[in-house]
Amino acid sequence: MEAAGGLVAEALKLPFVSVACALPVNREPRLPLPVMPFAYGTDPRSQRMYDVSCKVYDWLMCPLRTVLHDASRRLAVRPRDGFHQYLSPFAQISQTLDGFDFPREHRPAHFHTVGPLRAPPVNTPGDWSIDPDRPFVFASLGTLQGARLGMFKQMAMACRALDAQLLIAHCGGLDAAQEQQLLRLGATWVTDFAPQQWVLQHADAVITHGGLNTVMDAISANTPMLVMPIAFDQPGVAARVSYRGAGLQLGRRARAPKIRSHLQRVLAQSREPLLRLASELHGAGGVARAADIIEQVLSTGQPVFARTVHEL
Repeated sequence: MEAAGGLVAEALKLPFVSVACALPVNREPRLPLPVMPFAYGTDPRSQRMYDVSCKVYDWLMCPLRTVLHDASRRLAVRPRDGFHQYLSPFAQISQTLDGFDFPREHRPAHFHTVGPLRAPPVNTPGDWSIDPDRPFVFASLGTLQGARLGMFKQMAMACRALDAQLLIAHCGGLDAAQEQQLLRLGATWVTDFAPQQWVLQHADAVITHGGLNTVMDAISANTPMLVMPIAFDQPGVAARVSYRGAGLQLGRRARAPKIRSHLQRVLAQSREPLLRLASELHGAGGVARAADIIEQVLSTGQPVFARTVHEL
């Protein structure tokens, strides 16, 4: 949800739709910003923390506000202070779930949660022989963070201590010598890429950076998560995973003993919260519903409102 597209569309008087591929940037006064790692709370201390962190964030974003003001004046559009204020008044689409987010009280009526936006999954099997009598853990830090050898080392040592099988997918971030280091430290397999849906369907737990795509895949597969966020909206994703009972969150600098203890807890957690989220995900509509919403906006030039009270 960036400001540029909405700004240009507004200047050209064209209907447009905002799509949140990461956590939505829509603000509410009683919720933390999506880039913040804070747990959900309604107590005075939590609310003060949300308020102060928002003010600090807005101060840091002053250069962006200047750019937005300048662009708005050049395009004869009313200037606003943040990119969250340039979202579509016609329809906003998020690939999250209502049941995954923190409780919202002021979601726009034209805001739609549709679940993951992707093609139907292709069931490509992996070629790893998994021992059903030992825990199987999958670890991935996404396509941008796969070079973090230090984090993978701690995961490997933690899984060795648990006598757990560990598959690490580094997305091309490591070389052959680094792969061998991880195997010596306790990883069972190390690869560049793995068929993620297949792996998650077989995994007892996943260690992830908290990228929304991986988290939605884990929910779809009913696989509990240990989230070690690194950047962007990942701290906010981790906080929601923990809040909704889909796993635990842990700092990215955690050492092997801490990872081991958290993994033990994740492996022992009830999967009932994941089952509820998976049921919601599978009924959210995905790309087909998103396309219907977009086509309706483009054909009518009118806002498209959420279809049920639950979506509000």
